[in-house]
Amino acid sequence: MKILLLLDVAPNYRELFLRKLGDKCDLTVLAHACEKDNLVPPDERKGYKYIELDKEYGKRLRFNFELNKYIKSVQPDLICANLNFRYPVRIRDFFFQKYFRNKIWVWWGPFFGNNSFLNPLKRFMGCLADGNLVYMQSIADKLSDCNVLSFNNSQHSSSQFVPLENKTSGILHCLFVGRAQERKRLERIIEIAKRRNDVLFRLVGPNMKDYFAEIEIPDAVSLYPSAYGDELVEHFKWSNLVVNPGHVGLLVMNSATHNRPIVIDTGSDHAPEVLLAKEAEQFFIDFGNRKEVDQLIDQLVDNPELLSEKGRALYDIAKTKYTIEHMMEVHIDMFRTLLNPSNS
Repeated sequence: MKILLLLDVAPNYRELFLRKLGDKCDLTVLAHACEKDNLVPPDERKGYKYIELDKEYGKRLRFNFELNKYIKSVQPDLICANLNFRYPVRIRDFFFQKYFRNKIWVWWGPFFGNNSFLNPLKRFMGCLADGNLVYMQSIADKLSDCNVLSFNNSQHSSSQFVPLENKTSGILHCLFVGRAQERKRLERIIEIAKRRNDVLFRLVGPNMKDYFAEIEIPDAVSLYPSAYGDELVEHFKWSNLVVNPGHVGLLVMNSATHNRPIVIDTGSDHAPEVLLAKEAEQFFIDFGNRKEVDQLIDQLVDNPELLSEKGRALYDIAKTKYTIEHMMEVHIDMFRTLLNPSNS
């Protein structure tokens, strides 16, 4: 079966999933350049065809009028596309391909956002499509009268799950991994470090030092560039706890893979991956409330066994239900069902 997967971007953390999906079908990935969204492309793309959409217009809304040309050149049996209203041409081509070219179309992705006006429209689009593949079961529940499956979004293979031992020493080692952005609220970590002498922080991510160039950094905070593979594992080995004082996304999965508990802000909007943290009953506090923050730190310093218990709970659930292998199987099951309905 020939599948066209239309993504906003295809960064390095999607590479293993795309390779495994390419093992099961004739896969072409159509996406925009990673660099435009400050994401990192993989060092090498293997196991699938990749086409980069380079002629793009607009900023908040992005237009690529050559999209239909690329679809025609690939001639897929099925089109699977990220449902994102920031790309209006994609919506136009959905109607053209489905109703004038009789193409099977599947919407893909996190689907719903914070816009109360757009969410009903997205739900309407989901019911018009032949199928929907969504990040989490809670999203699928909102599309229960449509053809929908949750693939439990992940960036890790089951072989990458390593139950690192959580060694404590009376000083709490806290780790953040990700992009330095305003919505991450990383300045809250600086505030904690200035008033506590029993915590150390490592902030790991692209342009981390540039982000804090105008801020005095306490001795308890260390800034590191992006890390991958063994280098990233070393950061997790050092850590006792992953901290996310603002918006959280795939860091929940990264924490689970390395057997580390995570503490998440209750006052921020989050990506669907937060549902995994809720399912595993991780730590949720208001990072803007000094009393709540200090109470949690005191609790974990006095009861370090909680770190191991929470980390293992997150690890076990993720390894069972949130892997790239599971993602791939759900995608292939839907593609086969739609392309061969008599065999389903």
